[in-house]
Amino acid sequence: MENIEQIDTTDYFAHLSNDDLVTYFSQLLGSRMELIQFTYPGELLEEDAAMIEHLKRCEAILYDRLQGMLNMTLGRDGRLLSKEVKQLKFKEKSIALSKLFMPMVEQYFQDVSVRYIAIDSELIEIDFSGQDYSNDKGEQ
Repeated sequence: MENIEQIDTTDYFAHLSNDDLVTYFSQLLGSRMELIQFTYPGELLEEDAAMIEHLKRCEAILYDRLQGMLNMTLGRDGRLLSKEVKQLKFKEKSIALSKLFMPMVEQYFQDVSVRYIAIDSELIEIDFSGQDYSNDKGEQ
């Protein structure tokens, strides 16, 4: 297989400015400044779980759009891009954008309001400890 970098050095994202992509991501991120995080019975509280979930959803929305664009993009030869080229170009762009997103993500984590709700329900007691079957001969 040929070296992917030798095959195609085209910037398929050239028509999309990083400033526009950062603004788009910022708008997605800022669309929810109040989050609710539920903690289920028996679950330990992870204080930033709701923020991380929202962040991941925003990234997924943007990255799905970029991936979709690449899936419809024709290369210089007039054919759809190969899987390898799409993966390489997407990885390059997502790494570059992640660096640009970092300051706004840090600011968002400081500014967002999270309401924590513990679901108080009694659960039956179950012994979830491991069992020792090393001497079990398969007899019942």
